[in-house]
Amino acid sequence: MDPPFDSAGANQNHRLRQQRVVADLGTQALEGTDLDDLFREAVTAVATTLETDSCKILELQPGNDEFLLREGIGWSDGLLGTATVSTDRDSQAGYTLEVEDTVVVDDLRTEDRFAGPELLREHDLVSGISVVIGSADDPWGVLGTHATAQRAYDEGDAVFLRNVANVLASAIERDRADRRRDAEAMLRQKIVDTSPIGITIVGENGELRFANDRAEEIFGRSRERISELEFDDPAWDEIGPDGDPLTAEELPFPRIVESGEPLFDQVSGVLRPNGERIWISVNGAPLWNDNGNIDGVVFAIEDVTDRFHRDRKLERYETIVETAHDGIYVLDEERRFELVNDAFAELTAFSRSELRGSHASLVFGEEFASTEAQQLEAASAPESPTFEETIETGPDETLAIENRFTILPVDDGTGTKRVGVVRDISERKHLEAELRAERDLKDRILETSPIGITLIDADGMNVFANDRAEELFGRSLEELRSYVHDDDRWNLVDEDGRPLSGEELPFTTVKETGEPVYGDVLGLDQPDGTRVWLSAHCGPLFDADGTFDGAVYALRDITERKRLENELERTLDRVSDAFNSIDTDWNFTYVNDHAKELLDVEDRELVGTNVWEEFPSAVGSRFEEEYRRAMDTQETVRFEEYSPVADAWLEVAAYPSESGLSVYFRDITDRKDRERALEESEQRYRTLIDHFPNGAVALFDDDLQYTIVGGELIDEGEYTPDEIVGMSVGEWGDEIEADFEPKFRAALAGEEHTFEVDYEGRELLVYTLPVRNNRGEVFAGMMMVQDITERNEYRRKLEESNERLEQFASVASHDLQEPLRMVSSYLSLIENRYGEELDADGQEFLEYAVDGAERMRAMIDGLLEFSRVETRGEPLEPVELDDVFEDVRKDLAVRIEESEAEIEADSLPRVVGDSDQLRQVFQNLLSNAIEYSGDAPPRIDISAHSYGDRCEIEISDDGIGIDPADADRIFGLFNRLHTVDEASGSGIGLALCERIVERHGGEIRVDSEPGEGSTFSVTLPTADKSAER
Repeated sequence: MDPPFDSAGANQNHRLRQQRVVADLGTQALEGTDLDDLFREAVTAVATTLETDSCKILELQPGNDEFLLREGIGWSDGLLGTATVSTDRDSQAGYTLEVEDTVVVDDLRTEDRFAGPELLREHDLVSGISVVIGSADDPWGVLGTHATAQRAYDEGDAVFLRNVANVLASAIERDRADRRRDAEAMLRQKIVDTSPIGITIVGENGELRFANDRAEEIFGRSRERISELEFDDPAWDEIGPDGDPLTAEELPFPRIVESGEPLFDQVSGVLRPNGERIWISVNGAPLWNDNGNIDGVVFAIEDVTDRFHRDRKLERYETIVETAHDGIYVLDEERRFELVNDAFAELTAFSRSELRGSHASLVFGEEFASTEAQQLEAASAPESPTFEETIETGPDETLAIENRFTILPVDDGTGTKRVGVVRDISERKHLEAELRAERDLKDRILETSPIGITLIDADGMNVFANDRAEELFGRSLEELRSYVHDDDRWNLVDEDGRPLSGEELPFTTVKETGEPVYGDVLGLDQPDGTRVWLSAHCGPLFDADGTFDGAVYALRDITERKRLENELERTLDRVSDAFNSIDTDWNFTYVNDHAKELLDVEDRELVGTNVWEEFPSAVGSRFEEEYRRAMDTQETVRFEEYSPVADAWLEVAAYPSESGLSVYFRDITDRKDRERALEESEQRYRTLIDHFPNGAVALFDDDLQYTIVGGELIDEGEYTPDEIVGMSVGEWGDEIEADFEPKFRAALAGEEHTFEVDYEGRELLVYTLPVRNNRGEVFAGMMMVQDITERNEYRRKLEESNERLEQFASVASHDLQEPLRMVSSYLSLIENRYGEELDADGQEFLEYAVDGAERMRAMIDGLLEFSRVETRGEPLEPVELDDVFEDVRKDLAVRIEESEAEIEADSLPRVVGDSDQLRQVFQNLLSNAIEYSGDAPPRIDISAHSYGDRCEIEISDDGIGIDPADADRIFGLFNRLHTVDEASGSGIGLALCERIVERHGGEIRVDSEPGEGSTFSVTLPTADKSAER
């Protein structure tokens, strides 16, 4: 006999197998398994462990637009390394990358978060699970596994796949690091090998460990030969710059070993095998082992032979230049000072030692290189150009010099030197600058003036215009010289836009009177049609004889001012508030359209009229009081007041000035109405709270503190309402806080909740809901508590009574039906045994008796069913009404066919209910529609309409109909509108329908007219599909 299957053990074994797979893959990753081999191992292990049909590793491609199928199992030939998948959220992989979390698909065919990519559909894959490989900030790709059958994945499967993805991510990152490290090592080796500086490494005992190619070139020896020579071998014949041989202690290697410090720029001369003396500059540093001991020395060796010889040659010239009065300098091919004399140093802020070796930019400025190139290009005699420039003589100090220099090639032809002579010309430059400043002052004033300045000759022609005038006119000076002062091309107008003639222009007035004109406003057109407004001052010019010689215009641009003035006028017209301005004599100076509309004076002009004469009802009102107070105190006043003129509440702000008042006002009648409504609402809340029977009511704020409380329960408690106000829900104990706090916060979020709690031996029904203002915003929460202890006790007793009644009904049904069964049996026996002996009347009487017994049994069954609607019903749950009606059609298939009924049904909603009871309701209604169809074949229409969380099902027929007066009566027990001979039935069917619908929290009604058919409407709660997901 096989042992029973241990599902828990199997699940544990499955998890252990998953852990072993992750551990094995992690070991391979740590051991440095090739990445592609690890990928193949991973997809095989995942598919095998999770018992799926395929597994894939998708690598995110450059641009992040698609994935490449890097590795996988269970895919068609030729897809690995070629197939791609889009990264948009329509694919499972793209969706996984976007949500950055594990994505599980039980059935791709019903998936609504994304569409199945073609790669999955081609392989008939319907379920799967996928995760991101790598971090959310730097994803590498996606790991996924899929099955061709619909199946579910648990959290353990998701954890397993994430662990595998983490192992792969670690291996990928390690592979990246290895590649970078190898590249860096190769780069370092290449730098050393190709360095223009000789590099050697000498061991602690003086033996050569390494020498690069450049070191071989410098010393003229191979690595092998260099390694044979000790650092102090006579073959080196190493000497100092003074020509004296270096002792062993003065050589670079022992100096570094002895001091343990780096060595910089030691210059010495060594011999090559061919007897050539070369000069080298040596930099060296010690190398340390793990024990802190010197393990060797690394040297950087530069061949400075040419530079050494040049330095010696320059030293011979120093004596020559020392006695010169002009500053003399020599720059090497890098434009560093090789030589300067005392005269040159005295011109600068530096000593000769500071200058030597420094770049020329230290003296000639940071732009020296580009300046030299420009000077050479501009020189007429390239071999000895002369320029005037400045040099740096200290912080923020310069000196004007004359610089004459010559460019000479160096010996090896690889560069040039510069030999120059400088002379101080600062005094001369100072005198020139003063003269130039005086000469340019007037021109500079004219050029930089923010005022446009033009000169007009005696004939009215433009002869000069500064830059600002050119900007204002939109024309160059050359163009302006072709214009006369009254040229038609100006399109000159006055301040009101009226065209001006030549006689009206300032120049004509000045020429005729010899007096200046101030502040004329002129408008003229630029060439592109732009209108410019100018404030013009015009003054006369006279020659030495006092004869009129022309005029000068000073023009200020007031275009922006004109624009603002016009904009202000338009703004006052557009301002959303009503606005008017009043002068000190209480006359209107401006009234905008909105003010006219509010004051109902759109048909007349107010400007220039007196406020109190136009609106006598305002005299003595608060409006006059506040306006006069503002005018007297010159302080802004704000107030709210009802205006009989506007028939509205107005919010008014009056701003005083020396010229009068600026008054803004707007209609706030709606706000006043809202405030009154709010006060009434608060009063209603207070009335409700103070008189709430058998319970309590409270308002609470965002801090869950009570702001208003009251009710009979509070009056009976240990705290008064005033003591409770300000308390929070947490002060009533942990148990109360746990029950109430989430509901309070939900109410402030706009939700309603009903729940029951036990408190101090009482059973309480609590209802929490949001309190909203007139804009629909939640500003508080409300809690209503009702003591339902007695009600619940009554309900328990009622349930016990119903249970006893149910037992009685079952017994009574059995006891009543037993005699009926006996009667029916004996009647059947009489019919069978003596039927042939009975005459027609006897047969009829017998049929009446049988039919009466059957109807009695049907009534008893119906009553029993009616009594069991509440007690024997199934729990209410989501039900598809389409399925219910399909079952009803099947049950009535024979009657539908026999009656030739035509039934048209819309798609019906999903509701919350008892499917069996709903089936009974709609079977009764459909059966009645067939029964009472009249002579013609019945036609029945079934439709549905949704209203929020409710739906209404309508069953309409074209039958005989009923009198509207009987619309309520037909739902009563045993209330029949037809005799037994006219129609069958017990008179219980519609009563049963009503009771079932009421159990579902719905309603049933009928709309009918005799001869026009009937429409039965059933209202039921709809199922919340979103909540069921």
